[in-house]
Amino acid sequence: MSLLEKIKFEKIKAASQELINKGRQKLIASLTNKPGSVESASDLLQQIEYLHKNQALDIHIAKMLKGVLSISNLRARDLMIPRAHIDYFEAEQSLREVLDEVLEYGRSRYPILDDNNEDQETIGLLFTKDLLRVLIDQQVDELTLPQISKPIKIIPETKHVTTLLQEFQSSHTHLALVVNEFGEISGLITIEDILEEIVGDISDEFDKEDQFIQQVSKTSFDVLAKTPIYLFNEAFGVELSENEFDTIGGYVFGLLGHMPIRNESVELLEGKLNARITQVNDRQILKLRIRALQDFSVKLDKELSELNNQSEAVASVAQHLEDKATSLQDQLANQEGAQEQEPQVNQQAYAHAQEKVEQASQKAEQAKEKAKIVEQMAQDGISAQEPSQAQALEVAEQAVKQAQEAVSQAEKATQEVQQPQEATETSLAQATPNLETKDQASKE
Repeated sequence: MSLLEKIKFEKIKAASQELINKGRQKLIASLTNKPGSVESASDLLQQIEYLHKNQALDIHIAKMLKGVLSISNLRARDLMIPRAHIDYFEAEQSLREVLDEVLEYGRSRYPILDDNNEDQETIGLLFTKDLLRVLIDQQVDELTLPQISKPIKIIPETKHVTTLLQEFQSSHTHLALVVNEFGEISGLITIEDILEEIVGDISDEFDKEDQFIQQVSKTSFDVLAKTPIYLFNEAFGVELSENEFDTIGGYVFGLLGHMPIRNESVELLEGKLNARITQVNDRQILKLRIRALQDFSVKLDKELSELNNQSEAVASVAQHLEDKATSLQDQLANQEGAQEQEPQVNQQAYAHAQEKVEQASQKAEQAKEKAKIVEQMAQDGISAQEPSQAQALEVAEQAVKQAQEAVSQAEKATQEVQQPQEATETSLAQATPNLETKDQASKE
């Protein structure tokens, strides 16, 4: 059992202990099956809720206890991962091929199945550590998957989850294949699936948020066949038709026109994308490897066009602000002598104008810097024109937003500059008659 799973078991044990320590007599009686105990799970749930509301049970402990009750009537089929969604290896795959996928996905165990053998569909279980041992011993080209596989637990769909959890714990196993009444594999269930039903989602360092599309390299992506076409279109910036099919797997199946086989490929969008089938069963496609064959962008081009326009707007407003600031500075400099000759001139108006000039200059510099940032982001966006480059789209959107903010700031600064300019011109107009009168008086 992993450290994470041990921690979860300890939490469940702690929850049970706290329930015994803090529970009321009626609840304890129900757990020990004494006379007067509650007779149904709903009654027990009410008792747990009562204890929680009266602060006798921590909210997390209460949730876990409810989780324990919730699995009491569940069977394996209720929690299993469906057959079509199991990640597995085929018996005939080479160890080198398997090693590449193990390094990519990072799981510790994989079922080994044989889709071509109806009598023995289940081969065994691959432990990653066994594969690494083979790699260290340099036997990758000498051994096969069945040779290094271990037995895998097989259970019926009808098995009670509580019983299975006890078996997992006692046998130190972590997963089991689930079969139907005909002995056919219908799914897979893990100890984590059961624990999550009790304590909530368990995330580890290998869990990935997006289970539909996983980026493998700069131009390659692993895509689950069940990925909706609208999501595929959004991720890759394309426009595949949704009229006939709902998923990308169905779309590719329709293009092939026959039962697909592993490693078969088809081109999408006139050769812009290549879709290779990496996992398939006798009924449907399970997983695809999508690869970009040429640089293209539908959604990004529009973003970059708007970004470039915004960048030019920022630069234009910045230049306008700089011209305004220079003009005001010149006007104030020309009137410096007048201020010395006439102390009564409105000094406050000049000071206010000078302050706004400095602010305008600062705004102009800021706008110029924004323009440089936008231009750099535009270049970054252009260099990232590849399908599903979400980062490039994010860069473009951020740049547009920053450019719009810069334009708004620049326009506001322009309006602020215009106000002190008008005040300055008014002040100068008031000062000029006074200066002319004083100059005339001195001549007389």
